[in-house]
Amino acid sequence: MLARALIVVASTFSLLLSLISVDAQDHVVKNHFRRKADKSTSSTSSPQRRSTLTGTLLANGNDDHGNESFLHGTLNGVPPYNPCGPSDGPIPPSAPGDAPFTQGRFAYEKKISCPHGIRNSPKGILLMVPCTTCDAAQTYTKSPFGIGLPQAGFDLCYVDLPWRSLGDIQLSAEFIAYAILYLAQRSPATGYRISLFSYSQGGYNAQWALTFFRSARQKVFNSVAMAAVFKGTTFTAVGCVPSALMGGCEKSLLQMSPNSKAIRALTCGRDRESGAFAHVPTTSIFTAQDDLVVPQSDSPSGVSFLAGASNMLIQKVCPGTVVDHFGLPVNMVAYGIAFDAFTNGRPSTPATFDRRFCGHYLNDLLAFAGGIPNYVELLMRALVNPQARVGMLLKEVTTLTTTGEPKLQQYVCDRGYAPQQDCTVGFCGPEQRQDLVTGLLGDTALGGAIAKHGNPWGPLLGTAAGPLQGGPLQGLTHLLG
Repeated sequence: MLARALIVVASTFSLLLSLISVDAQDHVVKNHFRRKADKSTSSTSSPQRRSTLTGTLLANGNDDHGNESFLHGTLNGVPPYNPCGPSDGPIPPSAPGDAPFTQGRFAYEKKISCPHGIRNSPKGILLMVPCTTCDAAQTYTKSPFGIGLPQAGFDLCYVDLPWRSLGDIQLSAEFIAYAILYLAQRSPATGYRISLFSYSQGGYNAQWALTFFRSARQKVFNSVAMAAVFKGTTFTAVGCVPSALMGGCEKSLLQMSPNSKAIRALTCGRDRESGAFAHVPTTSIFTAQDDLVVPQSDSPSGVSFLAGASNMLIQKVCPGTVVDHFGLPVNMVAYGIAFDAFTNGRPSTPATFDRRFCGHYLNDLLAFAGGIPNYVELLMRALVNPQARVGMLLKEVTTLTTTGEPKLQQYVCDRGYAPQQDCTVGFCGPEQRQDLVTGLLGDTALGGAIAKHGNPWGPLLGTAAGPLQGGPLQGLTHLLG
């Protein structure tokens, strides 16, 4: 309770700061970084040099989203994408054992960008995967990650995802897998392999890509996931309840529910090839005060805890740190853990983490304050998405149904991770719909949030953990119809 109270106080204080002192924030932070930089004299590999990371993170650079007004970005929602239109170039061949690609190669390549170019830097290419409703430049360019890692010797590249990650996560995973394979060919300094960083839903999407595209897995030698939704989050399950009354929940939000078909398939644990295990050397960073990716725990029950990974709870590494989900990209502890992993080419551990990254409370708070309008915008896109909401609402009113979780792709069922009736081929079939009662109480909504391994309303809905099949409450929908 105390930690939650501190978060509320910090958030309120941050809002005031963001409204009245952004210029002062930039001045204070830059001066702090410069003072740190002046103290560094050692080589990049030494512990002394590591402390210069905080000293060289001067705010600079532009991102595409920075030219867009807050109001325009909030009301405009996310850009559309048509996976069933004319192929944008030839469809890339798939390696044996890989899931198939479904889009033209240029569709994938258009989503890859490297803001500073590819310069064959000594640490190779580091691919950054964004969060839900985010574009990568908006998420990372002005963060410690976007500023410090290029200075540490990495060529930073971004991959943006269709519908800004609000669409089917299986399609998003294709874009990540292709980006890994495409960029690995351009990273000779690291043996034609790359490093991978992902945040929030980006970690879920990346884990899907590494699970079902084995060839991409072989091209990643080091991965850091931050607040990754490896096991689903109850936040989206609860958040999909009001959305179900306003036209429906976005596809990826349904797939992030702890009891969704996608999460159950990814984490089935049927074999070591499933997404329940780390497939590459992985560091998983998470905070006990996460308010979106929940529940978090430094144990196998935690959403971001991944078997086989080095699981780094921020409050365990730096006791007293207060940081929520949105604050992670600008938090120096999170950055310090990632920096330790990436610059040393192996997972970070409490023993190798440089504790000089702890204790930057004021700078973390100021950086968080400056991003509050962005956080509001991201939530509006995820839960409302105004550009698409009118059409979704009209369809709901005329059919008395709401959006349903997309079917799994056939390659998932071929692995034995889901029953055949849950799978399809490609993304051009009819949209999955469900009646309103299931949209409110079903496995991807309130039922899945309350009990991951069994919907408490299952008998009323006609199933204990699955789609509606004729329970008493289904009659309500027929009466309305």
